[in-house]
Amino acid sequence: RGPCGSGQPLLLSQVLQGECPLPRRVPRIGQRQCKPILRSAEAGGPDSRAEAAEDSRFCAVRADGPLRGPAAGELPVRPNPGAAEKQLINQLGAGPSALIEVAKNFVGGVNAGLWLLRAQEEMVLKLVRFDATAPSQLVEASMFAKLAKEFPKIAEDPALAFPTKIFHVRTPNGVRSHDLVVMRRAPGRLLADLISERCRAGRAEELLDILERVGICTAEFHHRYRGKQHCDLGPHNICFDEESGRTTLIDLGGMGNTVSSKDVDRFCQILRRMADGLGQELQEGVRRFQEGYVGTAQRLSEAK
Repeated sequence: RGPCGSGQPLLLSQVLQGECPLPRRVPRIGQRQCKPILRSAEAGGPDSRAEAAEDSRFCAVRADGPLRGPAAGELPVRPNPGAAEKQLINQLGAGPSALIEVAKNFVGGVNAGLWLLRAQEEMVLKLVRFDATAPSQLVEASMFAKLAKEFPKIAEDPALAFPTKIFHVRTPNGVRSHDLVVMRRAPGRLLADLISERCRAGRAEELLDILERVGICTAEFHHRYRGKQHCDLGPHNICFDEESGRTTLIDLGGMGNTVSSKDVDRFCQILRRMADGLGQELQEGVRRFQEGYVGTAQRLSEAK
């Protein structure tokens, strides 16, 4: 639902043009008659040395290198309808037939908005609030930039929904108020929805192989990224595609932070709580997840 509180889906153009005010505790992106600035994190021209460092690090995310030429500069958002979406589509190279639409079933959470870019490759556009006073580990754009520098090929990992681009949304006076995070859409469905659906239909046994695959994917993730934790690993942040058997970890903004609960412990704890409401048959799924994780972690350790 739109963060303006109307309960109606919020169009991306409304956000970028300031047609819908955000909650009072969040600075507005702009007024209707103003022209906010949408700037790529790769674009240059930042307001501070710290942001300049962030921008240069984030260039490593794109496999084909940073944007060059006029298209990489500031993007003044014109007030006519559809201009913001067109500029975004052009900047992302999605082609003239691409469309941006509100993501269905989005009900808020910590994000300010969520949209889908329908093109040859579907992308997710996630709007997150920027707080200049927050520690860098709580700013998604900063964390993504840090990870991209440490792991230059992380954006190419098909098991992760890692951003390919981040835009800074600025108010008319140049203050950065939000970040628009662009990432590939993960195939399949949320694991949480699959678990709920199968358990309620009395088909929990169909989840066992899926959960083992999730355990395997989690172990491979920890191995590739030198033990870094997802930090919010649960069925709500995992997509599974039944057709291909592919597992994708999403919502990686906290990856690598220090937390009290490790990924495996957290995932198993959430699954056990779900079993309390959906049926104890799901407890076997905890065992299969652990089995997939431990077996894979041991195999990868021995292969070093």
